Amino acid sequence: MAPTPRAIIVHRQPEVRASLRFHLAQQGVDVSAEAGEGRGVLGLIRRYRPSLVILDAHLPDTDGLALAETIHRQTPLASIVIVGKTPDAVMLRRAMRAGTREFLVEPVESADLHDALTRLRTVLDLTPRQDVGRQGLVTVTASNKGGVGKTTVATNLAVGLHTLTRAGVVLVDLDLDFGDVATVLDLKPARTIADLVPFADRLDQDLLDDFLATHRTGVKVLAAPRRGQEAEGISGELVSQVLGLLTEVHPYVVVDTGTALDDAVLAALDLADRVLLVTTMDIVSLKNIAQMLDLFQRLGYPLDRVRLLANRWNGKRTITIPDAEATLGLRITHTLPSDYRRVIDSINHGVPFISAAPGAPISRSMLAICRTVSLNGGP
Repeated sequence: MAPTPRAIIVHRQPEVRASLRFHLAQQGVDVSAEAGEGRGVLGLIRRYRPSLVILDAHLPDTDGLALAETIHRQTPLASIVIVGKTPDAVMLRRAMRAGTREFLVEPVESADLHDALTRLRTVLDLTPRQDVGRQGLVTVTASNKGGVGKTTVATNLAVGLHTLTRAGVVLVDLDLDFGDVATVLDLKPARTIADLVPFADRLDQDLLDDFLATHRTGVKVLAAPRRGQEAEGISGELVSQVLGLLTEVHPYVVVDTGTALDDAVLAALDLADRVLLVTTMDIVSLKNIAQMLDLFQRLGYPLDRVRLLANRWNGKRTITIPDAEATLGLRITHTLPSDYRRVIDSINHGVPFISAAPGAPISRSMLAICRTVSLNGGP
């Protein structure tokens, strides 16, 4: 028996989504996910790998046709159907260039959808597809509060993954204003992610590889801009393109982010297999993490991809792990013990502690986190 085709519906109006879902069910198509805006859609597509994406041309937060073009570039085997008002010649040309297969005029009738699916079955055989391009796992380290050790976690995670698996690891610094990955690793990269902007329309694997610096441990690094003003032009679309290319050839991609949820960070979150939210066990950090979790839910990011990491944990804090979990409504999956001297020494020498002192308690805890990430994102 052929597998049931999967679809994702993206439309601003709930009643239209409900109607499309009903009509698709009649045609034997399972709706895996729905969204009312463009934010988070790329993540849904990566998660469910649909055969069919039905996309509103007039989304409230983004240009539907521009989003269709990104989807087509990243997931060329998915069939894209645009839903919108009666198009003019310019819109039809844009839709064709974006890689869409059908344009359905609102209100969508059952017969029109049936005819479109019939044509798509003939041309593309609407069955669930494997994501043949993408292979690597993306882990994003994030926090909306500075000073919690997020970059330390990211650099040690990247080096630990490489040490543990002997596989290719790329560390991407998306703290576009104040990124410190290169400094922490004692790297002086000739190029940064900002230098990719002029090449966005012709970026490929070979070109991207020229922009990666190599740390002495073997981890490759795509550095943040040297100065914040150089970040202009680094769009969410460019970040999606870069991460898509990296995951085609590198088994692990670790992305360090800034405290602001800008377009670049949101694009990385869309593509993340796991998000490590880093906090310390103080009331201010926990308050900020609670706000970030609430924002994730409002943006439609599934919390089952989020893992909480309590950094500098010594077991003697006034706020206990159970107290924090009750407040946040999410389990703290990982802890790293406090070891200020070792962390500072590792930063000053440009060698992450997991490599410089593998037997230390903080390194053993970090290695345990690396193991969970290496096992397809971990528990």
